[in-house]
Amino acid sequence: MAIYPNRDIATPEPVPGRQHMVVQTEKYIEQLTDKPPQAEAGVATEFYLDRPPVPLFQPKMPSKDCCKYTQILEGDPELFDFDAEAEPMLNVLCEKTLEQARLEVLEEEEFKIMKIQQKEYEEIRNAELIEA
Repeated sequence: MAIYPNRDIATPEPVPGRQHMVVQTEKYIEQLTDKPPQAEAGVATEFYLDRPPVPLFQPKMPSKDCCKYTQILEGDPELFDFDAEAEPMLNVLCEKTLEQARLEVLEEEEFKIMKIQQKEYEEIRNAELIEA
């Protein structure tokens, strides 16, 4: 009988009148619990009093001579085509809304059926209790 199966050297047989036992040799006993250890920790906000105030953002206005006109070419690929870009998103939104509404209607119908079955069960049970 090997007490230590992971060792290469076999343990010698015990002296007559004695037996081998597994003994804990660690310094501390580990206590097993079903709850993990809990600890509270506090956090404090460090105020940066030494920081200079943030300057007010004032964007520079472009000069008047470069903003006189804007040229938009027909079929420019960089322009946003609302019909082509928004239609797939609207389709997805509509499909998801309809699917959600369908699921809610099915759920309501299931609740109605459950209520009817519960009422029938209670009637049968009450009739059985009256007979008994």
